[in-house]
Amino acid sequence: MPGNYYDDLDARLGLDADLLGRLRNSDVLYDRDENGEYLQAYTESFAEGLFFEIVERRGYRSFGAVNAPIRIAAQTRRARQDERL
Repeated sequence: MPGNYYDDLDARLGLDADLLGRLRNSDVLYDRDENGEYLQAYTESFAEGLFFEIVERRGYRSFGAVNAPIRIAAQTRRARQDERL
């Protein structure tokens, strides 16, 4: 995930520095709403674009839509890098 994702996340949600550091180090996406937290991670793509999404909802009732553009951009960037190899 791009580093500025975590800077923006901190500005938007004001997360604890320890949590923010763990999310950043693990490339885990995060969101929260009035009901809870949402953690989201992805495996590396394989077999021409297949990947697994790992989600943990802690009371969160939405679908993490705020993270979709970040994920798509990161996967597109990665696919372009892989094509160059």
